[in-house]
Amino acid sequence: MMKTKTLMALCLVTVLTAVAATANAQSTEPTRDASDPQQLAIGDWYDFTIERPEFKQPDGDGVLIKVTDDWVVIGKVLSEANDVRTGVPVLRDLPVVGKWFGKTTRGRVLNKVYAWIPRDGFRIDKHQTITNQRFKDEWANDAPVLESECDVHFIEQGNRALDGGEYLGVSDGQIRFARPTYETNLVPDPKWGSVPIIGDMLAKQEIIERKVEKQIPLTDILFVLTSRPLTQEETKLVTSN
Repeated sequence: MMKTKTLMALCLVTVLTAVAATANAQSTEPTRDASDPQQLAIGDWYDFTIERPEFKQPDGDGVLIKVTDDWVVIGKVLSEANDVRTGVPVLRDLPVVGKWFGKTTRGRVLNKVYAWIPRDGFRIDKHQTITNQRFKDEWANDAPVLESECDVHFIEQGNRALDGGEYLGVSDGQIRFARPTYETNLVPDPKWGSVPIIGDMLAKQEIIERKVEKQIPLTDILFVLTSRPLTQEETKLVTSN
């Protein structure tokens, strides 16, 4: 599962890009029907609502990146804190005294986050045509692919739920992903393993990862999140806005 720290709800406001986008956008009349791809303009800004049976997720927004048979993909740039520990290896990580052998520097990491929203649940509240060329360049070459690690936001028994893992695809109206599970196994010491007490003390702990496939009906999916760090060129475009 992505580290979230990457569990970032789509309704968060983009710190660096939203202001630039809206300041250089032209609003159009809202359209509620997203079933016709001709009504969706790649590269424009959309405010939207996600509707599922007996559930509504309002107040999402972002740049329209792509449209597929199953998904509407919305992108945003999000900023998150990143703590980096430097100093004397090993000693810097010791409790209590570690502070004398190292320091923690808090930086900022910019990620592009993509929300994959089921086509049949995407409702447009507001459409803004982007005219700022620098902002358009920031997203011009985006071609995200739904694969590998993802966070899955869905409805379970009438409530919002979250799971995630390795995306496997959509089949028979179900989204499939492999969720990692972990088991701990003690490996006896070859020499002392049969000796009481000492054998237990010298046993090594082995962590075994297993993947369990999970399926969720596409009609219950709110959105699937994937993300990636900005490239150097993208960072320059974002920070210069």
